Amino acid sequence: MADLRVTRKKLRRVFIVLAVVDVLLMGLWFSPWGHVSANKQVEIQQLGEQAKLKMQQMGPYQGMDQKVTEARKQLTSFYADRLPGEQSAILEQLGKIATDHQVKLSQAKYDEKSDEQTAGLQPVEIEASLDGNYLGVAKFINAVERSKMFFLVNSVNLGESQGGMIKLRVKLETFRRVGS
Repeated sequence: MADLRVTRKKLRRVFIVLAVVDVLLMGLWFSPWGHVSANKQVEIQQLGEQAKLKMQQMGPYQGMDQKVTEARKQLTSFYADRLPGEQSAILEQLGKIATDHQVKLSQAKYDEKSDEQTAGLQPVEIEASLDGNYLGVAKFINAVERSKMFFLVNSVNLGESQGGMIKLRVKLETFRRVGS
């Protein structure tokens, strides 16, 4: 009988310890600390999604240093190929286009805007009077817009018309490289 009493005492102690452990675990389960791992999983997943979104947003900026280098090369090429260094090259190009399309370039005024010089470029405004047939004048304007030399056609004013010939006043703009 003595063994049975000792065994019961030991079992009571074990049950009490288990009950205390059970109460502690239930308290932990319902406390904010009990859900730390679940919250962490959600937080990790959200951070992963944010990282993917940021990587997608950064996509266009990847390799920016190579893009800037390439843009500088293209700009240098554009300046060298399409912008004249001397004002006489502008007159020569317009004269060549006029001759190619049977248009007479009767008058041309050039106005360099020296006060507006920017980034090694000086704006040059050109006012030209043209005489020729309609088809030749239309082809002239088209050729100026497609010319290797860079021209902006600002305005075209139609003048007199006599015997199939028309007079046209054209305002153009280009840029000249300064210091070349």
